[in-house]
Amino acid sequence: RELGASRLAAIVAGGFALATPAFLFRIGLHMALAGHWLILAALTLYARRTPPSLWLWPLLVAVAAAVHAYLFVMVGSIWFAAFMQRIWLRRLAGTALWLEPALCIGLALLVLWAAGFFYTGTLGSIGYGYYRLNLLWPFITQGWSRLLPSLPHSGEDYEGLSFLGIGVFGALLLALVTGSLFDVRRLASRRWLPLLLVCLLLALFALSDTVGLLDHQAGPIPLPAPVELLGHMF
Repeated sequence: RELGASRLAAIVAGGFALATPAFLFRIGLHMALAGHWLILAALTLYARRTPPSLWLWPLLVAVAAAVHAYLFVMVGSIWFAAFMQRIWLRRLAGTALWLEPALCIGLALLVLWAAGFFYTGTLGSIGYGYYRLNLLWPFITQGWSRLLPSLPHSGEDYEGLSFLGIGVFGALLLALVTGSLFDVRRLASRRWLPLLLVCLLLALFALSDTVGLLDHQAGPIPLPAPVELLGHMF
């Protein structure tokens, strides 16, 4: 609705969010990672034409930190994009310019500390390089489609399951036929560019240092030790 959609279009879009395989398959696999409402809430705060109240972003970031580290990074990244957007659009000034990031960072650190995040021997594990996003992610169904064939992929690509689904493909086709798809150029505007850049960086991170295409892979790409540690951690 913040994007100007009709009620029907908003309900259909919400239905896609509830029925996406990336959400559904995690309900029985990892309940904490099924908390996609946190990402949707962050996108909602970003999309609001009127800036949210000062307490909303710190509260959402803190709650995400209490649920799962992966979701915390995603929500925190969207907050950072929203923060930069409001600075760029001159919608953030005065006390809020330093108070909001101080509250977001301070509350997040407090929650992570209370949850024992800093008490482990190491914050990193293993998995970066085979738990990843496949280059053909929109089309790799992993058994979640009765209409499209199940394309080959590596065994651990399930962590990057992002199959769009027939409904979304149909919506994209309809947008192309009607010409509304060309509205995508708005992503280069000041309102959306920070979010676009953050999403591209997160997607690049998800590809990992061992890029996979179907069941083939290339790499690994040499990375500095701190970056590799972040990869194993998140």
